[in-house]
Amino acid sequence: MGVAKVLITPEQSMWLAGYGARDHPSEGTEIDLWAKALALEDASGKKAVLVTIDNVGIGKEMADHIRNRLRVKFGLTNSQLIFNCSHTHSGPVLLNLYTKIYPLDAEQLNRVKDYSARFENQIVAVAGEALKSLKLHNSIHRTVSPVSR
Repeated sequence: MGVAKVLITPEQSMWLAGYGARDHPSEGTEIDLWAKALALEDASGKKAVLVTIDNVGIGKEMADHIRNRLRVKFGLTNSQLIFNCSHTHSGPVLLNLYTKIYPLDAEQLNRVKDYSARFENQIVAVAGEALKSLKLHNSIHRTVSPVSR
């Protein structure tokens, strides 16, 4: 197994996804957002990667783009990848996900585009770091005595 994490907290004020009643972008950071990856490899060399993401979700177009980049870079197929979003409503709006329900002006839309591009790069990188850190972990075996009757 191998693990890695990357800080994905936006560096500037952005619209947060998930509450349609919001009327302004974020005002600071209370808690950081992370993307974490767990890479697994079985005895035959088959690999899988689970990426957990602190965001309300990611759109299909972005997920497909990330999967394609991971396929090209690391040879991973869709069946070897899982993206799991925490569904936090304290994560930023991503490109093509909720951009239509918020009154994004040109500056905010550019922030969403810039953040989304950086986010994609971070997800590819964290998966790659987890794959690079693959190590053999010895499992602890213990003998359990049968229960006497």
